[in-house]
Amino acid sequence: MPRRTAQPIAIKEVTLQEARSQFERLVEDVARSESQVVIRDGDRVVARILPGSDPEEARRRFFEEADALRQRFADLPTRKLNQMVDQAVGQARASRRARTTHAARHP
Repeated sequence: MPRRTAQPIAIKEVTLQEARSQFERLVEDVARSESQVVIRDGDRVVARILPGSDPEEARRRFFEEADALRQRFADLPTRKLNQMVDQAVGQARASRRARTTHAARHP
């Protein structure tokens, strides 16, 4: 089976008021186009509408991507790869904490 490359997902942003008045159409658009909708209340993201997926298809894609990553980093020592992953996870968590703290202070 040919390997599918990840396609960029179209993301549409709407206000909370727009989402309330156009909810059915937004859901239909997401289901039809495999896009997503981000719903904002001012500067805050309050919700996302994402396409549903078949669990078996999602599982298959996950393992395809895992295999591709395994091949991509095959020449990198495991210890170095683990260090890189730990660093990336730490940065992502710090970024999320900063956003959460900022949002809590500026509702």
